Amino acid sequence: PCCLGASVCVCSRGECDGWEQEVMIKNVGDATDLLLLLKDPSGPIIAAHIEGGLSPPADPTQVATTPCAVSLFSVCGAFEGDGITKIDLPTDEQPVWVAGTQGVVKNVVCDPSGKVCIGDMI
Repeated sequence: PCCLGASVCVCSRGECDGWEQEVMIKNVGDATDLLLLLKDPSGPIIAAHIEGGLSPPADPTQVATTPCAVSLFSVCGAFEGDGITKIDLPTDEQPVWVAGTQGVVKNVVCDPSGKVCIGDMI
């Protein structure tokens, strides 16, 4: 990790470390109070602040769910106007799902959604 101050560290950068979920989980380790910047190459940049961590399940075929405080923000491009916009969520506490190396997070109709999902998928 690259530490920028007493309490701020860059744990993982997809452009430098690779985009694989396993690399991100390894680099993040047991860190909590995470700020993830999620960039769509042709669209908006969203920030997700997670007070918990990204804890994978012990069984690599399973999915671990951790309820924790989550905040989402549009950093650029998702809404009209300039500046950072907080995205309203139904509750402050949201589930964070992390799939094992051989698993996948599924949505409410059991379609594969990804390796890490943040927030309620209703």
